[in-house]
Amino acid sequence: MKQLSVLLLLMIISSCNAQQPEIFGEKPLNLKNKIFDLNIPVFFSEKYKLKNNPEYYEIPINNNLGIDLHTQLIKKDTLFINDDGTLDNSNFTKNKTSKWIVYTKKNYSSIDTVAVYEKFPFQAINVLTTLDNKLILVSGLIDEISLENSNKFIHLLISDYGKPIITKSKVFSKNIIIYTWENDDKLLKYCTFLNNESNTIVIEVDKDNSIIKKGDKTPHLEGYFYIAKKEFTNHLIGNINVGDFAFFD
Repeated sequence: MKQLSVLLLLMIISSCNAQQPEIFGEKPLNLKNKIFDLNIPVFFSEKYKLKNNPEYYEIPINNNLGIDLHTQLIKKDTLFINDDGTLDNSNFTKNKTSKWIVYTKKNYSSIDTVAVYEKFPFQAINVLTTLDNKLILVSGLIDEISLENSNKFIHLLISDYGKPIITKSKVFSKNIIIYTWENDDKLLKYCTFLNNESNTIVIEVDKDNSIIKKGDKTPHLEGYFYIAKKEFTNHLIGNINVGDFAFFD
């Protein structure tokens, strides 16, 4: 009987220590882990699909504040390949051929942390998969980062992957600096640029005095971090015109 109790206890401990499935919004996705093993149908749970718009997921975000303050809206799309090799989700694409599945953010909050790379938080992610749910590319958004912290993130990646290749690009009139690393099975990119908020309207609300006024714009650095399965990168770099992947150049 004593042996049976010990065995039962060991089974309970083993069950508790078993790796829990990754589910978007429940805890930050660790981008330093082996993310290509991510179970996509579990990560984007069917229970969060909108009944009237099943291509959308409305997912509560756990910010460790005791309650779910809001949700993030994620859209699932099919990407089609165009005659010129570019990829988009347009239903008007001629001679379209289904190529990939893409999950893109439609909203987020600056207080969100849906992914991390060590101590660096990401407020939103986009995900690209094969048609059979194999992860091939993920992006993480840092919506506002200081130059000091951006340099710290770059040095962290250098310590993990070595010296990067540094290039420059221009996307949507933004002058982007791109740091690229490669190893045997993946390619990583960190793209950063100055967001001067030229297309942003800042509004300040004084609830006490019932006053709404125009606020000051605060130019800041914005960062996009990408991890791609190396075997697919030739098909992806510079070819995706959807969501945050547009900066994957």
